[in-house]
Parts: sequence; structure tokens; C-alpha cells
Amino acid sequence: VVDVRRKSRLRDFARLVERAELGEIEVTVYDHHPADDDDLRADRAVIEAVGSATTLLVEQMDAEDVVVDEVVHTIRIACGGTLDAAREALGTRGPTLNLLGGFHHAGRARGGGFCIVNDIAVAVAAVRREGFKKRVAVLDLDAHPPDGTADCFAGDPSVWIGSLSGADWGKLDGVDETVLPRDCDDGSYLSALHALLARMPPAGLAFVLAGGDVLKHDRFGALAMTLDGVRRRDLAVHRALAG
Repeated sequence: VVDVRRKSRLRDFARLVERAELGEIEVTVYDHHPADDDDLRADRAVIEAVGSATTLLVEQMDAEDVVVDEVVHTIRIACGGTLDAAREALGTRGPTLNLLGGFHHAGRARGGGFCIVNDIAVAVAAVRREGFKKRVAVLDLDAHPPDGTADCFAGDPSVWIGSLSGADWGKLDGVDETVLPRDCDDGSYLSALHALLARMPPAGLAFVLAGGDVLKHDRFGALAMTLDGVRRRDLAVHRALAG
């Protein structure tokens, strides 16, 4: 599921198309729908607050600069994309991709860190209402801790959360987290990843947040991976989930 309104997302999609045309990968593009009120039931308190420009403010922004309807629509598209991807993965028993999502700083009734609604929590709640009962694994490979995801699934033994973080925000209950040293390179990162993957339990549905902020010189991350290292990271995760 790709939001083509964003140029960076469109470039990512174009690369996928090029690889598909070369026969390197098989890509199927599905239409997606914005998440509706029923899909967002788990985050209704947040959604009700989202109608205010002040709720949507991020650093160095004025309320008058926030186009509320556009932001809310984007949130719904992101959550709908993650939900559609989850449903497709369950239906085909194969990998799917949503390039707009991974809002892991949003908790049960709060936003944070550019994340307003936790799309993974929305997707899990929706597929459970539809009858899914197996374990869920959330593998968070963004450079920052999944504080919101931990809040959303607090006390839920059917959800395993694993994380490699480049920042220490304190202990997150229910998260198998490895805090990496600043400027962690490919070798050290991949070693920690393999250890985390070895601890990951079998699951009926897995969400992977394949963060790009792990790259060296990212202004928000504190790690130092190369593009080749990130490629090796993603291949390792694919192999682990493919069994």
C-alpha cells in the first residue's frame, strides 16, 4: 500500500516497480481504504481529539499552519493501509508492505513523536474482532523505542514486542529491548538483531517496523548503519519470518 502523494514514497515505489520489471521481485499493488470509525475504535479517544489543530502540533509549528482535514485523512489512510496489509498477509500467508505507517510513539489515548494514532494497534484490534486469535509479534527496528506500542499492548500476553533502539528511554514493560550504543555499526547491529530474532516466538501475524533512521547521519537517529547493512538487516528478518 503506497501513498503516492508523498514524493519520497513515490520514489520508493518506483524502485520497487523497476525491480519488478527486471523480474527480481513480484509486486502486487492493492487499492486501500482509509480506516473508518469502526477500524479506529481502539483509539477513539485520540481520534475525537484529533479534530483540533493544537492536538496535531509538532515542534516549531503554529496551529494556523495545520490543515486538520488533510492530517486526519492521512492518518486514516495510514491506518487503513496497515490494516489492509495485515488482512492480506493473513489471507495469503505471505509478506505485504505499507510504506505509510509504523506510528509506534502513539499510545492508547495519546500521541507523541510525530505519531498520532498507533496503526499497528488499530490493525491488531480489527483483525481480532474478525476472528484472529493467534500470537502477534511486533519487531520494531526503528532507531527509537516503541513506547506507544508498549502502552497499547500493556498486559497483553498474546503480543510480543521486540526492539533494537539507539536511545535509552528507560525500561518499557512488555518489550524485549536491546539498547544499542551510539554510532552502532553494521556488524554490532546485525549481531544484536540475530540474538533478538532467536528470542522471537512463533506468531500467527508479525509486524516489522523497518526504520530508515538507523542510517548514519540521520538527524533523528543515533546509529551508523550503511545501506548495505540495512539490506542485510531486512533480509535477515525476512528469512526469520519465512521460517
